[in-house]
Amino acid sequence: QDSYQVDLSQIEKEIEKAADKPYSLGGFLEFQPAIFGIDRDAAFSRLRFFRNRQDSLFDQYNFRLRLEGSYKKDIFSIFFKTDTLARNDFDGWDEDTRLFEAYLSIKPSPVFIVEAGKKVMKWGKGYAWNPVSFIDRPKNPEDPEEALEGSTVATADYIRSFDGPLKTTTLTTALIPVYRHFNAKFGELYHLNFASKLYLLLYDTDLDFMVFAGPSRTTRYGFDFSKNLTTNFEIHGEWAVINNFKLNPINARGTAHTQDHLRRKQLPGFFEHGK
Repeated sequence: QDSYQVDLSQIEKEIEKAADKPYSLGGFLEFQPAIFGIDRDAAFSRLRFFRNRQDSLFDQYNFRLRLEGSYKKDIFSIFFKTDTLARNDFDGWDEDTRLFEAYLSIKPSPVFIVEAGKKVMKWGKGYAWNPVSFIDRPKNPEDPEEALEGSTVATADYIRSFDGPLKTTTLTTALIPVYRHFNAKFGELYHLNFASKLYLLLYDTDLDFMVFAGPSRTTRYGFDFSKNLTTNFEIHGEWAVINNFKLNPINARGTAHTQDHLRRKQLPGFFEHGK
């Protein structure tokens, strides 16, 4: 009978080597075939395929390459994430490559962090929708966990820890430039906007207070919370107020006009973590 031995010291050495590496690189390659059915008599189908009449069924092949990596030296760190999607269907091949994130992080002390570049802020506690996410792009409700493309920002975080009911506070400030080549779809161009978030860990409850101010978008305020009632069960909520939210209603005569409103958004919810 053969015998096998495991040298734990060798395993520990490999772990130490991996831990000491200043860089990391990862990602995945995904292939997703799909078959679509078309109602050729529907008005939308006639509009969509009026130049290229399709059968009731057609196939589509999707290839996705996601890469991400980081490098750290002393107080400096850099991080990047790219996304490439190639698709083949009745229109032929189509390819789209995007830089999701790429930013520099400087941590001169354990309580202070400065970052600049393209990054996702991840404000809000909701799973598929975040009313208080004043900076990030909206999530895809059909796939909320899918990675988002970040925004070009400069941020600073100041962190403090305490003994007592209030365990941690973090003050985050962000500058959001909106110009032709930076966040061009964010709002009105040629402005520098400001946002801030105050995080509190109070009585084992996560609390966030947010504010956004700037010429590119109207001023807005937000609040969210989350608390684990059990190991696998969490309750959370979000609340946002948007000043001067513009509506363009049409009156009985068919004339459109602009109205400014104070808009409120709420999100109550719960989430069960996987066991």
